Amino acid sequence: MNGKRYFIDKKFSDYKKEVIKQAKLIKGDTPLLKGGLSASIIFYMEMPMSWPTWKYTVAMYEPEAIAHTVKPDLDNLAKGILDALNEVVYKDDNQITDMCVLKRWESADHQPGVRIVIQENGIEPCQSMKRIKNEKK
Repeated sequence: MNGKRYFIDKKFSDYKKEVIKQAKLIKGDTPLLKGGLSASIIFYMEMPMSWPTWKYTVAMYEPEAIAHTVKPDLDNLAKGILDALNEVVYKDDNQITDMCVLKRWESADHQPGVRIVIQENGIEPCQSMKRIKNEKK
């Protein structure tokens, strides 16, 4: 041991386990992706119950109008996803060479959750983002 101690938060651990579970369900028997990859990820965050009705309504029907500028940090969310997909979707997240990541409030068209697209390089991740943003869930 190198003398350093690492603490993994239970919520984070549960989050990664759920990502792995869902990825395995979707992936099935497909082999691990090889080579350089691009990732498009959108996080739809639940709105606080404490918000006034006007703010909730604006965010629900104009999702770009109110930026999600509170925790969790976007980079930490993305890292959790990419790490969880190691040995599930690809060998290692060092294969990700292009990435487009967004954090938004839930809306009338998108329930809280995450939408992820991992593709072989050559496909612009922000182009994929436009497609998955328009998918209603």
